[in-house]
Amino acid sequence: MGSMVGAKMHVYVANANFLGPEDLALCQRVLDRICAESPCDIDSELLASNVLMAFQHGVMDEAALVAEVRAKLLKRTG
Repeated sequence: MGSMVGAKMHVYVANANFLGPEDLALCQRVLDRICAESPCDIDSELLASNVLMAFQHGVMDEAALVAEVRAKLLKRTG
């Protein structure tokens, strides 16, 4: 766990059989975008978990995925 300030987040899935290369690339872009735009510290594991969870629950459009994850982060940081 840790801060995302100045770090590039990489998606790592222990068993990636359920995600193809395009899926992983999409999730990586979402992580990179949120990290680049975020003014505050974000727990990297929590962020990655939120992206993957939203994706697995059917949010597969990049813009929608960014919006969904941002909304969850805003709820947590209030």
